[in-house]
Amino acid sequence: MDNTSITATRIDEINPVDPDRHIYQALVTDTAPPVLTLAGGITVDTTGAEFRDDDDSTLTSSGFFGLVIINRTVVKARGSFSGGVIFNDPGNPGLRVEIE
Repeated sequence: MDNTSITATRIDEINPVDPDRHIYQALVTDTAPPVLTLAGGITVDTTGAEFRDDDDSTLTSSGFFGLVIINRTVVKARGSFSGGVIFNDPGNPGLRVEIE
């Protein structure tokens, strides 16, 4: 430990409604709109997403990305997941990305 890092992993499954809907919450380590990279190497393609701030207010994509501070902002993403990417699947739409 270098006294500046924290690594935590936790997975909770509580009455899953949709097995194709995944939730990942982590620190943002990089952005290149419309893509976020989260701690752990998970990529979020926010194309077609619903954006929310920490008060659960709706945001535009540019408003959302304008609030993100790399290595300081924690984001929760809910959507389809494949190959290390959370995304908005046209066959199962509903990607939601929110600032925690």
